[in-house]
Amino acid sequence: MPTFIDKRPLSYSKFRTYSDCPLQYKLAYVDKIPETPRPEYSLGRSIHKAIELFHRRGPAKTSMDDMMRILDRSWDPQGFPTKAEERRFKRAAKEILTNFYKDASREYRPPLAVELKFDMELEGIPLTGRVDVVEELEDGTLEVLDYKSGEDVYDEDRVRTNAQLGIYQLAAENRYGKKVSRITIYHLRSRKRVTARAFTDDMKAGLRRALVTTASCIEAGMFEPRLTDSCPCDYPEYCPYFRDKKEYRGEGQGKLMDSYEGTGLSHEGIEAVVKEYAENLKGDKGTSTSELETKLLAYCNEHDVLRIYAGELIVTLVHALDPSGESYTTFSLSKEGKEEKEQGLKAPQDEYV
Repeated sequence: MPTFIDKRPLSYSKFRTYSDCPLQYKLAYVDKIPETPRPEYSLGRSIHKAIELFHRRGPAKTSMDDMMRILDRSWDPQGFPTKAEERRFKRAAKEILTNFYKDASREYRPPLAVELKFDMELEGIPLTGRVDVVEELEDGTLEVLDYKSGEDVYDEDRVRTNAQLGIYQLAAENRYGKKVSRITIYHLRSRKRVTARAFTDDMKAGLRRALVTTASCIEAGMFEPRLTDSCPCDYPEYCPYFRDKKEYRGEGQGKLMDSYEGTGLSHEGIEAVVKEYAENLKGDKGTSTSELETKLLAYCNEHDVLRIYAGELIVTLVHALDPSGESYTTFSLSKEGKEEKEQGLKAPQDEYV
């Protein structure tokens, strides 16, 4: 078992964020840069507060009006671009709660726990969080349930391998000393309850290994950026994939200069290099391609960026391995998010990473 000196607490949200992008984790949880308020955050938090009241008191002692009052009291108006958009989200929240109250009142049974707070140690890692609902089944085993208010839909396969529910299963079994036999996501918008068999022992062991690996990487200060389909996040001005974009230049910790010592290129100058590079890849050779790639590489290295933006053109620096295992640097040329062509410039990886 690894020994953790820092022992930074890990939750599902932190685990997921690090898995998506280690740099995003650092900015959010180490540097503590505030996230941008979003409409779905307000909707989700206020709905969860109202549902918590329902579960704690039951339908006999909770009216629909009670739930609407909780919704109003916990509603956060930040993050909505317009008042009209806020009203639209508020109407959606009220419709969700109305439907939930009707459905849950018919089949209500007192849960074993509501908003179960856990703070446990797993393989030397402090693991924290809250489980929406824990229910005890007739056979004495447990079911953990998580409410989702977003638009994403879930099927049984997605529930069965859901890491969040797996962590909640570990927490419930640790708290009560009983086996969790079912894990469930209640999708509030579709009024659909999707249940799967709980994580097996092998799946739990795999999840533990993933949590330990994540904690080890965090303690080692491994916070490299990772490009995914969900990019950019709330911190584009700090990200080497996005901070060269015109609207982010000069912002954040990755502040760029107006001129470049070493290349002597202004922003307009490097944009011209990108455009000439694109023409070269089409076959219209002017300056040699390798010469242009050298300028692009120098720009990226000098200013710690992995992408260069030139109007609708994007050049991304990519580190890769060839079939023999030799590392090299290649450039991916894109236009409005659609990759057009890739051209490689071989270089030792340790020279550029």
